[in-house]
Amino acid sequence: MGIAAVSCVVWSAVFLTDYTRCENGKTPFFAVEISHTGEGKTTFIGPGYKIVSEDADEGASVTMTMFGKVISSSTE
Repeated sequence: MGIAAVSCVVWSAVFLTDYTRCENGKTPFFAVEISHTGEGKTTFIGPGYKIVSEDADEGASVTMTMFGKVISSSTE
């Protein structure tokens, strides 16, 4: 029981850190960059979530998905 609780707390801290950074237009801290295209699209993957950051002439957008569902999307 104790190990499961500690694991949940650690995962929550990791997720909330990256979520907050993405909402503020910063790169995620715990997610790993898995692809970067010449058009300005960068994909990061973390434990159970994926972040796609796109820089375009019209502005930047960040979309965060968890288990295939969009949980956050922001445009600057």
